[in-house]
Amino acid sequence: MFATLKNLLGSKNEPPRDEYWRGNIGLTLMVYHQQLDAHVQSTIRRYDYYFKVAPANGLEERLLGVIQDIYYQHRLHFQQAEPNDVNYIAIVESAFQRLGAAEIAAKPWLNAQKPHWESSHCIAVTPNGFEKETPDSF
Repeated sequence: MFATLKNLLGSKNEPPRDEYWRGNIGLTLMVYHQQLDAHVQSTIRRYDYYFKVAPANGLEERLLGVIQDIYYQHRLHFQQAEPNDVNYIAIVESAFQRLGAAEIAAKPWLNAQKPHWESSHCIAVTPNGFEKETPDSF
């Protein structure tokens, strides 16, 4: 009937539980305009990315850094595949929100639309970097 202190505080040996975050990311294709000699932003498309990460300070900045790294890697891959294509995808908006227990239980990542160039929109962030996971195993 009475909770023990250990039950209330948790064991010191237990690692912190991962937090789940949604990142609503606004992407646009930056199209090169010859007359302007500049890239021009096209329509913004928004996609939800999901992150699993250990609790820490400054998580929103860290998650933004992860998504920027992912799109930098995409840009390198696209340039390698199409070296004469000077257009690129840019992140123009981002908003991050920690998911609550009910949202985590609902597993919104199973039904979220991912960009067709992405292998997965579910990302496990580790102290050494990140790794994409399939939505089913996330």
